[in-house]
Amino acid sequence: MKISKRKLARIIREERAKLREDHIDTELDHLKKNMSNDLEHIKDLKDDVKDDHEEELRAEKEKHDHEKNEVRRLIKRMVREERIRMLSERDDTLERYLDGSYDGYQYGDPASAARRINEAIRMLVSATADELPNVGDALEPGFRKSILQTIISAMAAKGIKLT
Repeated sequence: MKISKRKLARIIREERAKLREDHIDTELDHLKKNMSNDLEHIKDLKDDVKDDHEEELRAEKEKHDHEKNEVRRLIKRMVREERIRMLSERDDTLERYLDGSYDGYQYGDPASAARRINEAIRMLVSATADELPNVGDALEPGFRKSILQTIISAMAAKGIKLT
């Protein structure tokens, strides 16, 4: 059988077109098969992005909480230091009741009480200073501690609490 060149060229073109169509059909089938995998992969990627975002938000919250705690600690330290400074500058001796600021105090006479207690303390201190040398160097540290403990116990026995 004899085939002309034109007919041969036409047959080749038709066969080439069929091959392309088959190739395209095959490729479409592959794409359709992989589409569910691709959708699942995209969903996983979206979940990863969401998880990363949530982790970033958690990290920012932890950082904020840490900074807030640092500020709290700093404020507490500043308040503590200021309280210590104010207490160290305050006169907590009985002398503060003798400066005249409690004259005419309506609930009692703290100035008079402070004078009498102050005098008794001076007498106690004077007696202690006079008698300590008689104790001896070896016993003096323990004897001093005993004096303090005796004063605290005597006050407690009278119902006076020292804080």
